[in-house]
Amino acid sequence: MKKILILSLAVILILCALCSCTAKDNGADAQPSDTSADATSPSSPSENGGKLLLSGENRYRIVYPENNKELKTLASKIYDKLLKLDPIAPTKPAYYNLGSDKVADDGTPEILVGLTTRAASEAAAASLTKYHDFAIHISDKKIAIYANTPERLEAAINHFIKNMSASDDGNVYYATLESYVDVYRGDYPSATIASTPLKDYKIVISATANETQKKAAEELAFILTRVCGTSVPIITDAEPASEHEILFCPLNRAESETSTGMNDKLSFNNGKVIIAPTENGYSRLANMLAYVIDNNRGIVAKKDLQFTSLSYDAIRSVAFGAVNISEQENGLRFNKFSDKQIEKWTSYNRYNEAASSTGIRLDFYTNSSSFYFKASKNTKFELFINGESKEISSTGIFDVKLEGENNRITVLFPNHQVNTTLFEVKLDEGATITPYEYQRKFLIVGDSITQGYSAATDSLSWANRITRMFDADSVIQAISGGTFQVSTLDPEVDFIPDYIFVAYGTNDWGARSSMDDFRSYAQAYYDKLAELYPDAKIIGITPIWRKDTDPRRVGEFDDMCAALKEIIESVGGYAVNGVDLVPHDRQYYGEDICLHPNNEGFEFYANNLYEAVKDIIK
Repeated sequence: MKKILILSLAVILILCALCSCTAKDNGADAQPSDTSADATSPSSPSENGGKLLLSGENRYRIVYPENNKELKTLASKIYDKLLKLDPIAPTKPAYYNLGSDKVADDGTPEILVGLTTRAASEAAAASLTKYHDFAIHISDKKIAIYANTPERLEAAINHFIKNMSASDDGNVYYATLESYVDVYRGDYPSATIASTPLKDYKIVISATANETQKKAAEELAFILTRVCGTSVPIITDAEPASEHEILFCPLNRAESETSTGMNDKLSFNNGKVIIAPTENGYSRLANMLAYVIDNNRGIVAKKDLQFTSLSYDAIRSVAFGAVNISEQENGLRFNKFSDKQIEKWTSYNRYNEAASSTGIRLDFYTNSSSFYFKASKNTKFELFINGESKEISSTGIFDVKLEGENNRITVLFPNHQVNTTLFEVKLDEGATITPYEYQRKFLIVGDSITQGYSAATDSLSWANRITRMFDADSVIQAISGGTFQVSTLDPEVDFIPDYIFVAYGTNDWGARSSMDDFRSYAQAYYDKLAELYPDAKIIGITPIWRKDTDPRRVGEFDDMCAALKEIIESVGGYAVNGVDLVPHDRQYYGEDICLHPNNEGFEFYANNLYEAVKDIIK
């Protein structure tokens, strides 16, 4: 009997050993934990000889700007090299990922090619000291490869690929952990204006020029040297006129022009480039001239120098929905959040969502017979004429003829596009422009549902619909993935609302550790709102219905909504029952987990919300 027991135990031990080996061979449930001795740490130079790990647990995806085929081709070179070097890749389809920056940044390590929507790309661009340098900028989980010209970007890609290698441990590495800037030492492109070498030109400013004019002229001289390697001298109009000049008007030159006060104008006349801006447009037109020279590879024809558009000040006067408007090299960028708020949301890994143009719009009356609009991003802008939607542009360009003596023009920016830059707006020379006057002001805060996640255009989101229903000047500070975060409220924002709509909660229900935790964050947020805007009426919207309502750590969905209603009313706010706003039917939601309404769902949301608050809003 004892022998039988011993033999049985031996068999069991052997079987256990075999099962253990099988589990290791299959690898299905045998992945090392983060603390395993087998796990490779890319941040530890001592383990990889000061090289950056690109494969294995740290494998990078390659990202290029959306709708840019040229950069997709360059990014593919890195992708192909990874597949060639990594021995595991051929056995696992799509082991590495190549895609555009349309995909949100979820923390996955990325190699960024060109100016993507990721902050690391802008950091790489900022690291360049000369125009024709290139940068390979390495930061936390990001390798940003950037150059100002296609030729130099290709050189940067080639440099990166040359320094990629496979190691004996079966992984792929980049040769260093350090960022790198390559200083350009080649020949600059030739540059001509109307067939005349740029070096034959002089920049002319008034003998009584103010600091703004002087600075713009110096900027232009610097940019031309940077782009073309050509040094253009700056003189005053007290010196004799020469045949080829770049004129910063007004001057005592025959070709000098004076701005109309609304338009900035760049033109070519009698061998001279004429810069005739509004008071604050000198820098803009200097940058535009440099952009024209750069974009045409230095060979500029007369037709390239015909630019008349609304000044930045004129555009600012008819822009709504932005709390921060900043001048970029070639245009204006509009932000629904202040710099301080964007910085806070970035710390919560929400930069792209915070930097999107939700709720931004131009809105004005004009007697012009034409309207031209050009922005930097290829996405969905929407043009309204006299309150009626007329055109949706996927190129960021509108070019329309207008009928009648006076028209209301409204352009809605896309609700999810990051860092949209407006290049120019053109009207007839001498046309009038009058900002639209709204009846009240709304501040609307919330998550992806408020940002219109599944709406075809921004105009179809509930926030934009309710804005139009009440004829409100609204700032829609919606943030996909957002939760109650009191630190994201900025008392310095120059926008005082009459009414505040708050639609956070559904993400908090899944993110908070307990009901007490949920209450603490929500209460602090509402308390701060009441403190910052004591004269505004707060309208809190509890979360709308969602299909996945299994209890979370906070508790039951209905209990969370009830708790939120108490908090809203504790600060004197009006609580709207969100569950009643959208029908509990999948057909009114997008193609996801039945969380985000579609166009029809948002229509129900806005109409029912209007009925709920129409007697409150005066």
